[in-house]
Parts: sequence; structure tokens; C-alpha cells
Amino acid sequence: MLLSVCSEYGLGHDIKFISAKSNVMIFCCERFKDIHIPNFVLNGETLLRVSKCKYLGHIISEDLSDNDNMSRQ
Repeated sequence: MLLSVCSEYGLGHDIKFISAKSNVMIFCCERFKDIHIPNFVLNGETLLRVSKCKYLGHIISEDLSDNDNMSRQ
């Protein structure tokens, strides 16, 4: 619902959100690992779900470990 609000706001205020550069990462504990996660849509395009991404030069992973970042450095 929040992404729909952002899309509508962007249209009304001349802001373009780039879906191709956006990803979704879910931080979830073991207890909820089997729940259904819906697709996230921005500007009519489904966002890609990733397990890790680089943000401000730091690698963030969905399991909250920094192993990938330490290996990179």
C-alpha cells in the first residue's frame, strides 16, 4: 500500500521512481521463514527480491551477517 502511495505522489509531483534500480529485501527470523511474502510493485513493475545488496559501499544481507562485506575488504 505504501508503494502505491509513493507512485501516486510521484505522478502528482513530477517525481519518477526507477523500478529497475530498486530491490526488496526481507529481514525475517527463523520463526517466520515459511510465511508467504507478496510481490512488491512500484510504478506497475514487480520489484526484484534479493538476499544481499550493496548500499553506501557496504554489503547488506538478509541474514544480518557482515561476512560478505568482510570478505570483500
